[in-house]
Amino acid sequence: MDLFCNGDQLPTFSEPWNFSDTVLVAEDKRFHVHKSILAISSPVFNTMFQSGFKEATSTEIPLPGKKAEKIYELLCMIYPFRVQISGKAFVLGANQGNIQSLLINIHMYVQAHVRPTTTAA
Repeated sequence: MDLFCNGDQLPTFSEPWNFSDTVLVAEDKRFHVHKSILAISSPVFNTMFQSGFKEATSTEIPLPGKKAEKIYELLCMIYPFRVQISGKAFVLGANQGNIQSLLINIHMYVQAHVRPTTTAA
């Protein structure tokens, strides 16, 4: 099975891989993922999988109203693959998933690389 699309280094998540144990469904796309990786990366997923919600035991989790493209971008941020995405998508994905490690990295990057500009009044 070719997990990666077109020789890229990003997975498609379109087929089961490396003990994936659940499927996220957004629009008509199916993303084979690992509950443990999602849970340790996001308090939203952690709560979903541990708080008695039906998703804790479900092997397929529908995400109504979510765009497949955005779910894919979020997964590429969570999983340890090098990825280039726009700054806006990165920040929005990190905020939506409440992924603290990404938010901390964004904050540290901004502090180190972005300097405020001043304008004359």
